[in-house]
Amino acid sequence: MDNQAQLSWEARFARLAAASAFLGIAFQIASFVVQLPALADAPGRNDALRYRETLLNFEDHSGVLLGSAIMQGIGTFFAAGALFYLFRATRHRRVELPRFVQWVVPLAPVLITVAVIANWAGLKDATDQYTKPGATADAKAKLNNDERKDIADYCRDHARGASALRACRAGRSRQEAVAKKLVQDNQGALGAGALFGGTIALAFAYVIISLNAMRAGLLSRFMGILGIIVGALIVLPLLPQGVPIVQIFWLAALGMLFLGYWPGGRGPAWETGEATPWPAPQRAMLQQRSDEEPERDDLDEPEPDEEPEEPHPVSKKRKRKRRR
Repeated sequence: MDNQAQLSWEARFARLAAASAFLGIAFQIASFVVQLPALADAPGRNDALRYRETLLNFEDHSGVLLGSAIMQGIGTFFAAGALFYLFRATRHRRVELPRFVQWVVPLAPVLITVAVIANWAGLKDATDQYTKPGATADAKAKLNNDERKDIADYCRDHARGASALRACRAGRSRQEAVAKKLVQDNQGALGAGALFGGTIALAFAYVIISLNAMRAGLLSRFMGILGIIVGALIVLPLLPQGVPIVQIFWLAALGMLFLGYWPGGRGPAWETGEATPWPAPQRAMLQQRSDEEPERDDLDEPEPDEEPEEPHPVSKKRKRKRRR
């Protein structure tokens, strides 16, 4: 594609790419808001009956968790749309960006959507088996020392008397072992593999596209580094169940950049269609100031008036003669 055709394509799809970025943000926030009731009732990692409470919490909120999973998948598709637009613009200016990335970008949201739905279905099956009559008589998983200790602490707080304490520990251990076994058995290879592949693919797309877009001059140094950080946080999230604040901020800034609403103007690479470094903030400020100042022509400036010659002082002797 020649330069003019590429610039025409970018201008034609800029609004659509910006809308895709903003919709990606909207669906990610909606996914988090929808699952808030389930998150509020979810057990912590140190809870004594973590697996049992996980299944019971899922039974109460399975509908909202399914809706949240679907919204998360849709949001990932929209975010990938904005990334694909940035890939096309970057690839035209920088051939070092591998061509196969264009297939990684759409593949990532497909794998993530398959993973979240498969994991939801597996947890739904585990919950149905656990809540049916006689579930505690099925095969049980082994509890580790920490899990047995947490159950013992739980029973000391809720049981009175030696016999009640023994019954509590036996009953709760059996329930937790069955729940753990069901959760482990229903974590299918499809969901786990798709989640791993989709996460790695999406993180790689963010990193490689942000890096090359920064080098091509389509992103500022700040935006390029922030995009790389977004990719790293996808693999190692600081808040696994929280809103991805950094990713939301980056997508919002990317949408504004696509629309041309950027403080100080976009980098010249967006106008030339060629790889041109994004101006440094200080240099861009000086350039903008020089463009705003009117040109001065030294030849048109009026010449300063010649100073009049000072009259010769009149001697005191002559003044005296005039007075006479």
